[in-house]
Amino acid sequence: AYSGTSGEYETAAAWITALATEAHVPVQNIRFLPGNHDVHRDTVKKLPMLKTAHESIRKDPGRLDEYLADPESRELLARKLSAYRTILSKHFAWQPALTDGEFDWTERLQTANGQNLHLVGLSTVWVSDNFDGGATPDTSLEANMLLGGAQLARTLDQLENPEFLIILTHHPTSWLASSCRSLFTTQTARYPHVHLCGHVHEAEATLMRRLGDTTTSLTYVAGAAHGAPTDRHGYSWGALARDRRAGVWHLGWAPRAYVRDRNEFRPESTRFDLNSRH
Repeated sequence: AYSGTSGEYETAAAWITALATEAHVPVQNIRFLPGNHDVHRDTVKKLPMLKTAHESIRKDPGRLDEYLADPESRELLARKLSAYRTILSKHFAWQPALTDGEFDWTERLQTANGQNLHLVGLSTVWVSDNFDGGATPDTSLEANMLLGGAQLARTLDQLENPEFLIILTHHPTSWLASSCRSLFTTQTARYPHVHLCGHVHEAEATLMRRLGDTTTSLTYVAGAAHGAPTDRHGYSWGALARDRRAGVWHLGWAPRAYVRDRNEFRPESTRFDLNSRH
């Protein structure tokens, strides 16, 4: 969506369904996470209690755990995402944890050859409003999006020795407040994982290894499929495969960029080595 309104979601639902058909992917295989454009900001403005809650949590990010632990407080924070939640219930009811009124979820999958794979979805917009990224457009970016320690523990502690973990968030870690960024890095470092995120309109990939730790993490930031007329519009395909003989996972990433004069999407080979594998 653009501003979290019901009409936008009806359009989005039709588009997602058509996209799945064109890509020959069962629409039931698609998973969702809310982003800042799923937030109905007028709801925050019109509910003094919600506005006060946002202000309180941003001053002390640790308070997010308190709000999420209390059902009434969690529902207050979720009020600004009601249209998003409604459209999932209406068109995509298989979404994990939807019946629990949650936006964070864990899902266990098993590959065709019996490998143990986990997906974790984490909402970075439990606190989101007109002050995301700073107070005014004139100021430099302030990393102030939030994730809670209990929020991370509640999802990651459900994992049962995953061979591979895929973590999804809307915002990249560079948009998280420093204390939340540290929590995310520490908690997720327990597992080899791939972190998929978006929000920023520039595709990039990073590899991280921690000193004294054998686990490896990869972060892929998706470039926007649509943005300003001057943007390099694009999208990415990714693939994950298990080499059973070697006992390792192979991960591929194939970014595509729109070439205006040819009216087509082509491999983005100018900035990425498309033959590399991790």
